[in-house]
Amino acid sequence: REAGIEQPILVLGSMSTQPGVADFVVRYDISHAVFDEERLMLLNEAAVKQGKKAKIHIAVDTGMHRIGVHVKNAGVFAQKAAAYPGIEIEGVFSHFATADAADKEYAALQFERFKKAIREIEAKDIFIPIKHIANSAAITELEQYQMDMVRQGITLYGLHPSVQHYSYGSDRLCGWGKSCPLEYGLHADQRPAGADRGQSMYGSGDAGCIGDP
Repeated sequence: REAGIEQPILVLGSMSTQPGVADFVVRYDISHAVFDEERLMLLNEAAVKQGKKAKIHIAVDTGMHRIGVHVKNAGVFAQKAAAYPGIEIEGVFSHFATADAADKEYAALQFERFKKAIREIEAKDIFIPIKHIANSAAITELEQYQMDMVRQGITLYGLHPSVQHYSYGSDRLCGWGKSCPLEYGLHADQRPAGADRGQSMYGSGDAGCIGDP
């Protein structure tokens, strides 16, 4: 903002609850993903103090299992958010886990879950102007899932979003965002240098790995 950028800025990740962060977000007119009451309260307090509105996009977990309210709780959460005087619900979104895979079945399931979450919200007489779920893979391959907005990621760098997966010693493939047991062998995911995907900090299944550097 201080450099003169006036276009909307949306942060899709989890907002830090450290002192001053919510004030910063509101002061610089940054829209932020929200999925819990703690961050709602922090943003509301900052907005009321500054005489402004904190713009939020409600994150819904449809199967990525990273951030977001549960589909069945989307309506109740939106209702709580709408009740805060300093909160403006600008958008609602989710994120595809495996839209870049050849099999689009899971993406279709996530989209149906997202539509259900929207119905839950609208059943509370809350109508959110911006609904979005399409990432780079959906932009290039799934036009039917492009709603009010799309979010371009890796394709900004001229790279295709598809991922090359390998599974050794098992006939089951665990895609990004999903998990399955592998009793034997090794599952590896080939990624270009600098990619942000790797062993989850949450230790999916308490997995470990061994191998050459």
